[in-house]
Amino acid sequence: MPLKIGQIVLTSSPTSTNYGDNILFFQHQRMDDDFAIHPEWVDHATAISDAQAATEGGFSYPDLHASDK
Repeated sequence: MPLKIGQIVLTSSPTSTNYGDNILFFQHQRMDDDFAIHPEWVDHATAISDAQAATEGGFSYPDLHASDK
């Protein structure tokens, strides 16, 4: 079951900044890259994605571990 761990409440309108728009960077990569380094994480990640998929309203990651199924 999903667990709410926080809430963001804005007290003013968001605004752009040079730092946020041009310097701050988040890189996302496939979890399979992490699993190659930490294979012990696979079972935990699969349990999480299975629980999310079973959640009413649904979370779904159909390509997660597609090669394992």
